[in-house]
Amino acid sequence: MIGQEKCQKYIENSRFFKNPQKKGSFLSTLVSSGFIGVVSSPFLIAFNDQTLGNSFFKSLRAITLSKVVATSARETGFIASLGFSKPLAKKMKEYNDTKITEKLAYFISGYVGSIAGHPCDTALTLLQKKIKLSSFFLPLNKNSITRATSAMFRGGNTKAISVGVFSILYHSYNNYFNQEETK
Repeated sequence: MIGQEKCQKYIENSRFFKNPQKKGSFLSTLVSSGFIGVVSSPFLIAFNDQTLGNSFFKSLRAITLSKVVATSARETGFIASLGFSKPLAKKMKEYNDTKITEKLAYFISGYVGSIAGHPCDTALTLLQKKIKLSSFFLPLNKNSITRATSAMFRGGNTKAISVGVFSILYHSYNNYFNQEETK
């Protein structure tokens, strides 16, 4: 989260983002979030495998490309949702400038980011249990796609609500501590 902001500033100041109107753009937020997601994914995979009873080093040896991709996508969605919170709050405050509007924007961005990353989280869980993802989608017809979509998003709403609340708390504490530093 802190690293994402520093990474985004670095990307915006690179030769690809010399246009001053592109500061804080969708692309720079997404690229910086993706970079942080990829860098953090091996550690998150190892930590997650420890919850299954494996040692840290055994977890590191069990890392596969598919686990890295699933974790990176999940983390990119989560970190990007935190990065999009402030621009969303700024836009929403143009219509109604209250603290509730700001908190609602933080909640919405956390909720949407969690929903976007939840299928990747489910895929990671299936990979850790050594269940093939293709078994969810075969045979390829309307019923199997509906069943697979339902399975991939199962539990997503509860997690999204908690991530939305986390987003509110994260930004509230972040704003509070930034105010303390400027005094």
